Amino acid sequence: MIKEYIKKYNKSSIITSILMIIVAILLITKPIKTMEWIIILISAIIIIDGIFDFINYFRSDKETKLYSFGLVEGLLEILAGILIILNKDFLIAFLPFILGIWIIVKNIIKIQLAINLKQISNSWYLLLILAILSLLLGILIILNPFGSIIAISLLTGIFLLMTEIVNLIENIYLMFKLK
Repeated sequence: MIKEYIKKYNKSSIITSILMIIVAILLITKPIKTMEWIIILISAIIIIDGIFDFINYFRSDKETKLYSFGLVEGLLEILAGILIILNKDFLIAFLPFILGIWIIVKNIIKIQLAINLKQISNSWYLLLILAILSLLLGILIILNPFGSIIAISLLTGIFLLMTEIVNLIENIYLMFKLK
């Protein structure tokens, strides 16, 4: 049972790591543009979701409308998306913190996974060490002392690239161990 869970988690983790490696490379090569595009993409998704909620509210029947928050939800999402685009510069400065938190949470989960592997594998400690190293990289991203957004995004890209390469190696190693 635990093997199946780990295999399922491992596959999605490999895909996520590959996508994050691409983001990291873009952050290193074109830091400001990449961050702007990420924020615009997030804003567009929120606005589109808001538009769908708004439209669905008016398309629903009377009974459904009584219990629906689609109108307010849709308007708030549209407003939030617009505010995100208008405050893009603030969010660019905040993005490394968000990425650092994401890396920390992801690797706390991997630490638990490594401890769970102790029951079925003798090499669980290697995964634990790699997860702790990645966790430390996430902390470094949050505690980054640089004042320049370019330096922060380059450092974020480098740490993200290192973290995701380590995660990819972990997952590939785990796949071979579980077979």
